[in-house]
Amino acid sequence: MAGSPHPLRAPAVLGAAALLLATGTMALAARVPQTRSATLVAASPSPGAPTGGRTGGTASATAVAPTSAPTPTATAPARTTPPVRRPTPAPPTARPAARPTSRPAPRPRPKPKPTLRTTSAPAPAGVAGVPSALRYAVGRIPAYRPGVVSAWVWSDRYGHYGATNLATREVTISPRVPTGILYSVVVHEYSHALAIWVYGSSAGADVSLMRTFGGSAGTARERAADCMAIVQGATWTNYTSCSSGLWREAARVLVSGRRL
Repeated sequence: MAGSPHPLRAPAVLGAAALLLATGTMALAARVPQTRSATLVAASPSPGAPTGGRTGGTASATAVAPTSAPTPTATAPARTTPPVRRPTPAPPTARPAARPTSRPAPRPRPKPKPTLRTTSAPAPAGVAGVPSALRYAVGRIPAYRPGVVSAWVWSDRYGHYGATNLATREVTISPRVPTGILYSVVVHEYSHALAIWVYGSSAGADVSLMRTFGGSAGTARERAADCMAIVQGATWTNYTSCSSGLWREAARVLVSGRRL
């Protein structure tokens, strides 16, 4: 009849609707990824919306994924690098101070020998055949004064190495005198003649010589002649070594041709 639903059509429509709803639900389920569990949480009513009663307030359901428990992350302990210990550099080794080189003590310089000025002595007068050794010894006398000795004689007539005539100032030298002391003998005899020449006579010389050198006239003459020979370079004497400074100074005065 017109205006009334077909009694068979209504259930068919309902079945078709149910089928579509089920199909849509399956499709939705296929799209939504599966999770471990789904919790339906009722959304709190929005402010101002009526709650409860018959007014039919709509309640929405929101699917909230469960919060998974935080997975503890195993944090590896930070590796601590031990400090690299470098050896402390050794301080520079101080060089040992240079030891002062020990130098040998300087040797004392030898005292200069007195310079002897040689002259060309004249040939001994009045004697033939005088050897050159006597000439050479006379030539070594410092500041030899010609005329002090009146004659040089090469003879052994007195039996001594040397002899001087006090009156004539003649000097005799023996051939027996060793060569090493020939000059010492010659200059000693020359000093006898020089002392007499300075005072003009042996008597005048004896008084002054005894006052300075002491002893008898003969002793004073020999001491004076030895000291005068030493200051003129003699290396050998027979009467004294003339260690007295006073004697040597007096001998230098006589050698210079002055009186004491």
